[in-house]
Amino acid sequence: MRRDGPATAVRYRLGDGRLDLEGYRAACYLLRDVRAGRMAQIDPQLLDVLCGIQRWMDFTGQRSTIEITSGFRTVQTNDSAEGSGRHSMHLVGKAADIVVPGATSRVIGDMVQRFNHEGGTGIYLGRGFVHVDTGSARTWVTGPARR
Repeated sequence: MRRDGPATAVRYRLGDGRLDLEGYRAACYLLRDVRAGRMAQIDPQLLDVLCGIQRWMDFTGQRSTIEITSGFRTVQTNDSAEGSGRHSMHLVGKAADIVVPGATSRVIGDMVQRFNHEGGTGIYLGRGFVHVDTGSARTWVTGPARR
């Protein structure tokens, strides 16, 4: 994953499925609120979805880094974010907005839906990113694809 600097490989789970605390903390740091300089506990299921996307990209030979454009948000950061919801999953560490260079938001959105059938998927065609969360199951698509 990448947030604001070089890509970082993160192992957040051990072979037996338990959290690797050092790697989990690194993932929480990558998904921090950069405006407020605050971290929160990120839902491990959200990390599982991001890992599924990364593994699928690798499997299909499309080696690319998931770029996090937004993760956890404080109330102040969320209130200043365009289009943010009052009860956003970003506020509780259960959401990320992502970009995967070399893949369209439509393709990434399809992958998110496959790996996250119980959570939320927002596909922002015109803005080139995908929202993924581990809240309730729902999907939305906004804006036409840029030409």
